Amino acid sequence: MCGRFTQHATWAEVAAFSRALTASAPEFVSLESAQTTTLAMAADLPALSWNVAPSHLAGVLLSTRAHPEPVLRSMRWGLSLSGSASIRPINARSETVAQHPYFRAAYHQRRCLVPVTGWFEWKIEGRVKQPYWFHPSTLPLLYIAGIWQAAACVAPEEQRTAAEASFAILTTAPLAISAPIHDRSPVLLDFERARTWLDPLSQSDQLSRCLDNARAPALAVHAVSRRVGHVSREREGGETVCNDPNLIAAIAPTQLF
Repeated sequence: MCGRFTQHATWAEVAAFSRALTASAPEFVSLESAQTTTLAMAADLPALSWNVAPSHLAGVLLSTRAHPEPVLRSMRWGLSLSGSASIRPINARSETVAQHPYFRAAYHQRRCLVPVTGWFEWKIEGRVKQPYWFHPSTLPLLYIAGIWQAAACVAPEEQRTAAEASFAILTTAPLAISAPIHDRSPVLLDFERARTWLDPLSQSDQLSRCLDNARAPALAVHAVSRRVGHVSREREGGETVCNDPNLIAAIAPTQLF
């Protein structure tokens, strides 16, 4: 599964990187060479985060038939399901997402990309669960395949608890680099597959080819502090917080805190 991820690139950097997704800029654009961007961005995007957890707001890219150009907007992590205010899945298995009653409508009609700087997985080592941070080794960002739900799509009784649009991340079999640590991996998309996934006109056969991680970008991984398992401030006014750049600093696996 994917239970925590990082979004600490600025939204301007995400927009510049994502110009390759637009019809007017089909080729890759590096952060250094991109001086301007035509990618639309919502005004309420969340603050940068080194520890995005379930129920947090995150930046998500989406495209619709009415507005085919990608838009970067804020969504709540945990998919709002019609008829249920308590069940909010954060992950959907790629092997069954097209048929699962919770996810199939979103899979066919509401797909999105979650631009991340990395994600965390945990491995039991002795008596502790050691977190590891996976991140791109050559690119500034990764695209994770997602599905989303508009707030207007939830049942009326849910409106009080589903004010925002929401999303879930797709997972698949582990990559070679992640298999020793966890038995699932997020579905990672290169630019070509990201465009296909985001395109509201893509057909089922095109979508299914996006889900195998066969063309996932190169990754690196290292152990990080166990503080990443805590979302709230640990000591009021102190230096130890649970959302800061030190959360992704490489440590020896025995250096837990």
